[in-house]
Amino acid sequence: MTLARRGVSAVILALGVCGVGCAEKKKIVTTQSSAADDVSTRDAEASLLATLEATPDFDHCKAALNQLDAIDQSVKGRPRPAAADVQETAKLLRLTQAEAGEYAQPTFTNADAGYLEQSLFLRSAVNALELSGKPPLDQARLVFEWVCRTVYVSDRVKWPGAPGLTLEAGQGSALARAYLILAAWQQVGLHGCFIGPKSLKDAAPFSPGDGTAAPVRLCGVKVDKNLYLFNPATGEPLLGPAGKTPVTWAELSANLELAKDVAGVGQVSQWQVFYAAPLQAITARMAWLQGRDPGHVGAVLAVDLPRLLKEFAADLGPKTVQLWLTESDPLSVSPWRVQERYAEVDRKGAQATAPRDEHKILLVPLELLPTINLEGLPLGSIRFEFAMPFMNLHYGPNAAMHLLARGQFKEATTQLSEVRMQADAAKTRAARDPQLQADFVKWADQLQAFSAALARAQQRNDAAAEANARQSLDAFVRSPRNLETQRVWVTGKAAKPLLAEANFMLALCVHERTLRLRQWTGTPDPGAWKVALDWWDRYLDASAQTGEAFESRDAHAKKLRTQAAGLAGQK
Repeated sequence: MTLARRGVSAVILALGVCGVGCAEKKKIVTTQSSAADDVSTRDAEASLLATLEATPDFDHCKAALNQLDAIDQSVKGRPRPAAADVQETAKLLRLTQAEAGEYAQPTFTNADAGYLEQSLFLRSAVNALELSGKPPLDQARLVFEWVCRTVYVSDRVKWPGAPGLTLEAGQGSALARAYLILAAWQQVGLHGCFIGPKSLKDAAPFSPGDGTAAPVRLCGVKVDKNLYLFNPATGEPLLGPAGKTPVTWAELSANLELAKDVAGVGQVSQWQVFYAAPLQAITARMAWLQGRDPGHVGAVLAVDLPRLLKEFAADLGPKTVQLWLTESDPLSVSPWRVQERYAEVDRKGAQATAPRDEHKILLVPLELLPTINLEGLPLGSIRFEFAMPFMNLHYGPNAAMHLLARGQFKEATTQLSEVRMQADAAKTRAARDPQLQADFVKWADQLQAFSAALARAQQRNDAAAEANARQSLDAFVRSPRNLETQRVWVTGKAAKPLLAEANFMLALCVHERTLRLRQWTGTPDPGAWKVALDWWDRYLDASAQTGEAFESRDAHAKKLRTQAAGLAGQK
């Protein structure tokens, strides 16, 4: 990680607060009868889990699970796998000793909280698609298409993050999008898998040296006794000559040419079906939790792995399906371990950053912030202020991206329109103030001088000099004029890329809302599609004005623009 990124990471960590997730566990002791205890326990569990309907974020999920673990009767009433089951599962999945212990325990972990947060988010999103009553294959296709519209393929973060974070970000590697597709299918009761070369079984999913990912080529979804194939990289189903229904695994096995646009026949002949799911999904405690419907959205939390593998083997052949298991996984980003890594809250070292925070920072276009004469915490402060408007659009239950994903288009549009208006005003002010850059350079030089004086005093262990230097620095930083100089300069520099980001999300809002109305009513509305087309043009114009190429996002926008143009009756 560069010094600059370490700076903003340190500021974000320093400004972080403990929040509800840090609440201490308090043992709840009851003295009632056994029957009354059962009723009281279920009432307490229901009360704790009901709060997640309004606040389904990681901290509240973690707090709720912690409090469930603090109820003795609740923990005692949860199922536990037998020792033989633990040993068999550990062998089957090549679990470490720590992972085997985690699989067996009845109490919840940070990774469980992250998985629960993700599942609640995804379930709310697929609920908004209104798929009830549609055939399973139609549900699979509509979920796949929604994911691929909402999340574009980008290599800013080369390894796959947790699926919920990928959806929040609205971008990710092709492998990250594949993870999200499988997680979204799970929420409608469908079981997905990966298709790729046999080397996938032992390939490390991420190489720190060259950024290569595991060779996942397709996603498959099991419907009845068939496995239908979709391409997560292109966002298109793998279609046969008729071009209507996705190709099945059986059809591909009989005609390797059907995947010629994905890989050569020689490679396709080596492809294998691999099942992959989070470790959290196969635990007994998650099945118990699903029965209590946290958040009241009907989230699918549990997977019956033995039964599922038997069904795959019976329908596809005993040697067809294997588990994706990696011997070398230095960053713990395989499907079995990604939730564990992204649930880490604290990292060792003063400059270390939790993986989910690091992931978010990498997605902010900090390269558009001009080089300035600052380093350390002062530079981190500038980068933090630049980054926060972008993060606020994406992360948290009330962020525009969450609202968009959950189909709350009116609320998302209101928030995005306000951001767009503020960014436009900041851009105009920056363009009209010729003295702004000079004032900021002077401010940055003074800030760096005060910071250097404090650092020198600390190095000398001179308590009096350190106190004076800190007082001078605080007075300078808190000066209303200096605060305004920093704010106006940073918001001015962030204005163009932020305007492009807001326009992109607004265009996606209009596009998604119009598409769903068409799907629900069955009636095309060329006028509405012309509005969507106009928004895609606004985005592309705003993106061009940033002075930097957002090639992946632009390509995705152009693809959706083409769809809008066709539905609007234009070429």
